[in-house]
Amino acid sequence: MDRKTVKRRCVRVALRDAGRRVQDAELVLELQRNQNEESEESDDGIRNDNNAGEARGNSADENDENQERDFDVQEQENVASDQDLNDEADISEGSLNEEEIIDGPNIEEQQPQQDPEQYVYEQIVDWVLAGGVTMTKVEDLLKRLKPVHPNLPLTYKTLLQTPKRLDVVDCGNGSLWYYGITPQLHRVLSNDYFANHNEVAIDINIDSLPIFNKSKTNFIPILGRLVNIPEPFIIGIFCGCGSDPSDMSSFLEKFVDEVNMLKDTGFVFNDRAYPFSIRHYILDQKARASIKCVKGVRGYYCCEKCTVKGIDYMNRMCLLDQNCPLRTDESFIDMATAKMMPNLEHYDDFELDEHVIGVSPLLSCEEKLVSKFRLDSMHLVYKGVFLRWFDFLWNTRKDYSLTPEEKREISTIIGSFREYCPCDFNRKPFPITSEKLKATELRRMLLYDGVVAFRNLDQNIYKSFLLLHCAIYILCSPIFHRNLNEEANFFLQTFVTHAEQLFGAEFIVYNVHSLLHLAAECNDHGPLDEFGAFPFENCLGMIKSHITSRVKPLQQIAKREMERIHKTKSAPKPKPAVLQMPTVNNPNEQVAGQQFKKILLCGTTVAVKKSDSCCITTDGFVIIVDNIINSENGPILSGKKFYRKTDLYEYPVPSSLLGIFKVSDLQLRSVHFSPENIKHKCYLMPLNHNEFAVVPLSHSF
Repeated sequence: MDRKTVKRRCVRVALRDAGRRVQDAELVLELQRNQNEESEESDDGIRNDNNAGEARGNSADENDENQERDFDVQEQENVASDQDLNDEADISEGSLNEEEIIDGPNIEEQQPQQDPEQYVYEQIVDWVLAGGVTMTKVEDLLKRLKPVHPNLPLTYKTLLQTPKRLDVVDCGNGSLWYYGITPQLHRVLSNDYFANHNEVAIDINIDSLPIFNKSKTNFIPILGRLVNIPEPFIIGIFCGCGSDPSDMSSFLEKFVDEVNMLKDTGFVFNDRAYPFSIRHYILDQKARASIKCVKGVRGYYCCEKCTVKGIDYMNRMCLLDQNCPLRTDESFIDMATAKMMPNLEHYDDFELDEHVIGVSPLLSCEEKLVSKFRLDSMHLVYKGVFLRWFDFLWNTRKDYSLTPEEKREISTIIGSFREYCPCDFNRKPFPITSEKLKATELRRMLLYDGVVAFRNLDQNIYKSFLLLHCAIYILCSPIFHRNLNEEANFFLQTFVTHAEQLFGAEFIVYNVHSLLHLAAECNDHGPLDEFGAFPFENCLGMIKSHITSRVKPLQQIAKREMERIHKTKSAPKPKPAVLQMPTVNNPNEQVAGQQFKKILLCGTTVAVKKSDSCCITTDGFVIIVDNIINSENGPILSGKKFYRKTDLYEYPVPSSLLGIFKVSDLQLRSVHFSPENIKHKCYLMPLNHNEFAVVPLSHSF
């Protein structure tokens, strides 16, 4: 199927979805008209079965009357299906009133109690901002709705308040659109945020984004993220040919000036100035090297955290020494000063001359160019070290390489986990057909799938995997990253040593060496996910999805961002437990109350299905949830416990220390417990017909 066909189908689906949203609001309007007409006819003593049709006939021509009658029938059917009616009752206009429709589950979620015309307008805006639809299709929809919604605009630009002018300036080998930190902070901040925070701290991400196939044109967005607010925002975007701006100072000039201004005056919100700071710079190695003006991965002194000197071995820069002095913010400034003043006595020192190759533009606003630059787990661990480990086994022809039979076994095992994979993962497991794996897939494989999929491999290979698995699992945990930090650091050191013995010195490149500094990063700055690049990577995907042509791509994204800013609301607050999908899971349930299939807890979902039903309770039992009841005392969960619980592996530590188990013998009798008794949601993976591996989800701690 070609791209045009797929795009046309996506547009049709999107239009159909928008039509359904519009129908909900139009139904409310139609019912309001009918109620008004019925009340007027009642006062006049006129009562017959054709009153509603005659009223519509007096206000519209014959074609509109037929169209509205057909529309009424269709909307009544939709409401009936939304309310999950089991009987086939004949629902007429007179049997429905406005309150009954608003109480329907789907319409209640959309909150149509507001002005229906405004509701229709906002739903269309939300649908358009979601992306995947062209301007032509949007304007075609507006023209079709205009006869029944005269307040709707006719053009895309009027609908979304598209700006007429943009501040796009030339910048070296490309163009730069800079929106700013301050207006984005005003958009996302609220009084609720400052009830728990006394300052404004943000994380910064800068990464390269190829936007077209077979083209050298790239975006380099400057993204920000407010601490404790997951959604990133766009500060500015550079568009040009090549991977980096030719003039890094011009690229960062406005950013540096604004950061200095915010640090000097603070961020003013509701007439109060709050201290402003940048907490982390979350970049991949290539971007860090460009912005800090230091050596890349091919340099002898490429490590940003210590002074190790690499050796050129098999066309790779290998960093083999594990015990070298650490770099500090002060030593970095000394090196940069030496570049600015070459007459200083220590300028000829080899180390100073090799690591820093220029003066970073960030030195004008940031003094901590070592301690504030994070080692990002997405690029370093998953797409760096683990992908390299996997590639050495999967695609090389060495003694340690996997045989075709082992590859098929691993691929089959991972593919079989698809129906067991929790909804918390964006990508479900599938059989491995190529080495081109996404970072989310690599993360899931390292932390979860691999403990089962790789257990039948050579013991040296499996132990190498377990060393990395245990260390990263500890550092991802909000609890273990501090309590077991020394153990994680030891596992990483052992992994690097073991990998050199297993794969050779050519395996110990920049990313593998940087594992030695990862535990210290987590000890000082929190778990790995706290400073990971995954949220920013999702934002890059959103940016790319809004490009519809090769003509002025930077202007396209700038306009889409300005349109989104007009509509975006503040980040939602955490919600308490919410029950969804009413059903009858167990007709013989002893606890009285409505039964449900799903309950939304803080940060995750527990459901009555194979993939989302496994959890560990506060008293240590592994339970499979089989029912969710809304009793008079609140939500109650029912489930079956596993009788046996043992360690899944013993090396490098017993797996039970991390909450990972092998379970078997599921009891037949159900037990009841409160949602507050759930300690972790778990990933349940079959080992055989009776035994399962249970791994708690790292974010559920």
